[in-house]
Amino acid sequence: MFVAMTEPRRDIAGGERLRIGPSAERLGRSPRMVRYLEEHGVLRPERGPGPGGHRHFPPPELALGAAASQALDAGYASAVLRALREMADRRVAAALADPDPLAWFELLAISRAVEAQVRAQLPPPPPPHHGPPPPPPPHLRGERSAAPSSAPPHGHEPAAAPPSAPMDEVADDQGEPVPQQWDR
Repeated sequence: MFVAMTEPRRDIAGGERLRIGPSAERLGRSPRMVRYLEEHGVLRPERGPGPGGHRHFPPPELALGAAASQALDAGYASAVLRALREMADRRVAAALADPDPLAWFELLAISRAVEAQVRAQLPPPPPPHHGPPPPPPPHLRGERSAAPSSAPPHGHEPAAAPPSAPMDEVADDQGEPVPQQWDR
């Protein structure tokens, strides 16, 4: 019986573990490029059960993928990234084997410092909205808006009407007609 997963898998820390398509989208790369980084030992996704298990990328692996993308864009070869990943693995193994607790503390402190720097570079979240939301426009409230005004929009003066046929008379200040002569 096949059961579809309705929510993304989560890693131990509670972060989302994305499959290859969403992971590639988040990294701004193609799924093929993400597979390439895996094939070259730069990324190590977790695999689902079975021989054809799906790849799942936990948040730390996605952060590493983002850093790898930047390094590739800067011109570094995937072999350099793989060598750095292997060196980090050796350093972690040595710290775990060392009876001195400072070796492990050092690695955790470096990890925490990197995490803090990454978080400091993220844009701040938008401020919370305080107060009531603005009312919707009249057409969304089911009300009819007032009849359109014949007044011109603010800052616009109506254009002068074109002159009509010449008038024979014009009124003076007191409203009395004043005859005019027009050249015709």
